Amino acid sequence: MRAFEHYRHGRLKESVAEALKSFESTMKAICKARNWAHSPNATAKPLMDTLFKNGLIPPELEGHFAGLRAAMESGLPTISNRTSRHGQGPDPVMLPPHIAAYALHLAASNIVMLVQAHNALK
Repeated sequence: MRAFEHYRHGRLKESVAEALKSFESTMKAICKARNWAHSPNATAKPLMDTLFKNGLIPPELEGHFAGLRAAMESGLPTISNRTSRHGQGPDPVMLPPHIAAYALHLAASNIVMLVQAHNALK
């Protein structure tokens, strides 16, 4: 919700940063609920490794989900890291509204899919 509020008020960089935090928090919550070990400071890629290694996505679908995995690991984290999570340096980094909207929707889609996969996993 914080990501959406930032987006609504034109704080695009903050929106993307919060969206990535939500995605990572969702993965950490799933790991905790399932007692899957991970580093407390784990970021998106190692968290995704943990989810796939522990079968959140069935092994027979892993080939199909290789593209999904690549998108989850590189899409939102890359946008966030390049535009909002690290220092800009002397030249401000511009974040176009359409990229911020894409990042927000990508985070939401990732979260919905992971939560539903978690709920469906016996």
